[in-house]
Amino acid sequence: MKKLYIILSLVLTALLLCACSKTADDGGVSSLSSGEAVKTDINTDQMDFEFTNNDLNYGYDESSAKTVGENEDIIKITAEGTYVITGGHTQIVVSAPDTAKIKIVLKNAAIENSTGPAIYITDADKVFITAYEGTENTVSDGAEYSSEYSDSNVDAAIFSRADLTLNGRGSLSVTGNMKCGIASKDDLVICGLKLTVTSAGRGIEGKDCVKCSDVAVTVNAGGDGVDSNGSVNMSGGVLLVSGPTNNGNGAFDYNSSAVITGGTAILCGSSGMAQGFSENSTQASFIYTLDSSMGAGSSIAVSNSQGVVIASFIPSKQYSNIVVSSPELTVGSSYTVTLGGTVSDCDENGYAKSGKVSGGEKSFSVEISTVSTSYGSAGGMGGGMERNPGGDMGGKPDRANGGGKAFGIQG
Repeated sequence: MKKLYIILSLVLTALLLCACSKTADDGGVSSLSSGEAVKTDINTDQMDFEFTNNDLNYGYDESSAKTVGENEDIIKITAEGTYVITGGHTQIVVSAPDTAKIKIVLKNAAIENSTGPAIYITDADKVFITAYEGTENTVSDGAEYSSEYSDSNVDAAIFSRADLTLNGRGSLSVTGNMKCGIASKDDLVICGLKLTVTSAGRGIEGKDCVKCSDVAVTVNAGGDGVDSNGSVNMSGGVLLVSGPTNNGNGAFDYNSSAVITGGTAILCGSSGMAQGFSENSTQASFIYTLDSSMGAGSSIAVSNSQGVVIASFIPSKQYSNIVVSSPELTVGSSYTVTLGGTVSDCDENGYAKSGKVSGGEKSFSVEISTVSTSYGSAGGMGGGMERNPGGDMGGKPDRANGGGKAFGIQG
């Protein structure tokens, strides 16, 4: 990653010159409509931990922040700092030095670009997009991009070539009309916020890794739901994915491993490229391939031996494969899965971790035999084996074999 090259360069410089110095860049933001430049400074922390202080910092220092009003249509951020965005804008572009750490605070902001990405990060060390507490924010791109982006791989409503963190205590709704909802060509960290992603193609992509903690994420994706060329790590919160209907993609798509240590995850999609959580997870999960597909809007509910729902979800698309992980799943115990029933006390996504389920089109039992248990056979590589993520492959044939025998996924 970029930061490793920076460290090596600093070491070589120190060896050659026997001394090194550190300078702070000037900060700035400009509106392409007004051309006005604004300077600001911000103190940042070291970025060497899995979840840094800044990843988990959902506030900001008002004394050093620059507030960008609605009169600035296209906002260009060129230097390290904190930038507070309110109201409606067409685009935010970040083009800063590769040492710059930038925080974008969204406070009831609507970023809508009909001809390209809504938030476009071309250069920076790391960018934090914070949905401020108590605010509702929306980001959307166009179904077709202008010729300005024809020679690039830019294809997401939020597109970043730098490390990207989405955090906060507010809500952020992202619509990827062109292809992807959120795409980071480096690391992607999601903490704290309520995030809703709707996309024509991939929902959430972090090229090197995707890390989630203390989140409420709902994804409705035409392509892969959560995608990484590297690993996926979840340590808390709720992840609900309504994935693709074609068998060339999956609700999960990763190349290295998908480790869950906390939180609740329910991923529903096609079976042709389905993957579950890896065997090196510390929290139990199961992946189940159905004999026949369930229609859009057909709920899934997992209940314990007392009939209490421990996890539920209403997918917005047809699905033939489900992946479930919950802190309530225990190796050696059995649970009942009910499809198409009515769950009491659920939220707008059909999510509940208590209550009861009534009715239903299908009901069956699953026994958690290992930390990652699989029922049926999907076309993907299961937990932790290599895939070829990063592309939506709608033309691939269905490789699911169906079935019902349980076996442990090898990590």
